[in-house]
Amino acid sequence: MVGDMETGHTTLSQYLLRAKQAISRTYSGPEKIISEISSIKNHANGNVYIELAEYAGETNERRLIAKVSATVMRSNRRILTEFEKHAGEKLAAGMKVLIEIQTTYQEIWGMSVNIVGIDHKYTMGDMAALVTEIREKLVAEGIYNRNKSRPQPFDYYGIGIIAPSVSAGLEDFNKKLENIPDTVCQKRISHCVFQSDKAGDAIAVLIENMNKSTTSFDAILVIRGGGGKSDLNYLNHERLARQICLSRTPVYVGIGHETDRTILDEVANRSFSTPSMVANFISEHICQRAQDMESFWLDISREAMTRLKDKEGQYRDGWASLCASVTELSNERESRLQAHYHDTMRLSSAYVHKTENELLSINSSLTQGVNRAVSHIEIAANQSWQDCQRQGLRRTELMEGEIQSAMDLLETSINQTQRDLKDNEERERLNREALLAQQKKHRAQLITAGLVVVILMIIILILWGFINE
Repeated sequence: MVGDMETGHTTLSQYLLRAKQAISRTYSGPEKIISEISSIKNHANGNVYIELAEYAGETNERRLIAKVSATVMRSNRRILTEFEKHAGEKLAAGMKVLIEIQTTYQEIWGMSVNIVGIDHKYTMGDMAALVTEIREKLVAEGIYNRNKSRPQPFDYYGIGIIAPSVSAGLEDFNKKLENIPDTVCQKRISHCVFQSDKAGDAIAVLIENMNKSTTSFDAILVIRGGGGKSDLNYLNHERLARQICLSRTPVYVGIGHETDRTILDEVANRSFSTPSMVANFISEHICQRAQDMESFWLDISREAMTRLKDKEGQYRDGWASLCASVTELSNERESRLQAHYHDTMRLSSAYVHKTENELLSINSSLTQGVNRAVSHIEIAANQSWQDCQRQGLRRTELMEGEIQSAMDLLETSINQTQRDLKDNEERERLNREALLAQQKKHRAQLITAGLVVVILMIIILILWGFINE
């Protein structure tokens, strides 16, 4: 060290000592600061390590501007217990807190920030301020009461449910509705995380999709089982609250807290303390509708029976009157028909008698005419027969002469045909002999030509041999 001082340079220990002295003078005692908890971890040694952060900008466009690690020492863990006791919830990430810190510096360990106190009143007030801010924005936009003022559905034929994938509240809800079949109330469940800083956006997207879905929902339920009070902070979300206000379908909220409320409880169509209470409300409504329908059906049946009885009496009287009228009309028509029948029979008898006389006169005239015609026909027939006999003898003699001439001509033709056939056969025989002779001559010529060719070839070969020698 002496050598370093002689050279005029500052050592590390000297530099850090001055830093320690400066920090001690500047931060001589505990000081209160406002910060947001970005993470919190319990260590096995009993200490609790907390990441403190500060952000600038709006909620959707925040940027980190400061960050430091702080510690709640094991010996000072009572401040966490006191905070949970008064605030009703554990310290958790995402909370905005007013804390008391003590900053120290050690040459070997560096700077450390120890949390020595937490103001629970500030944190509770910050949550209320966030809800107030969201509420004022929705009121200014004119949508704060929009979903709350939507009329209740006539019945619950289909409901959309948004709940964590593992939730005792969802199990209780399903158990309450297990006796109601899907044909009466169809349920479509969409799972979503509820204990995360992404919960608000995720639930808002599901509500928006259910409103756009082709499936018709009578109500959308946002339910969650019991949990820490700090988990409610994730549901005090501006986008989620706005989406519930804009939903065309009534939204029911049951998030498992009887005393603590969120902005969702304010803007939803109906708010319930637990998922079981939501299920009871829907089940009772469906049962009441069923009873109303049964009562309505009984009223209709009674009214119908009363009207049927009245109509039955009216029909009975009308039927009796109709039967009497038909009987009277039938008797009157029968009397008229009998009188008309008698008149018709008298006229028919006179007409028939007149017609018979006319037919007898016509028959007599026809008989005489037929007899005269038959006599004339017999005379003409006898005369015709005699003429035919005389002409038939002459024609027979002529025909016999003609037949004999034809027979002679036919015999002459047959003889000539036979002579022609013999001449033809002779000519064919001569032609065949001439053809055979000609074929033999051609064959001899071909043989002679072949021999000449062979002899010429032999002579050519002999000459070729002489030339080569």
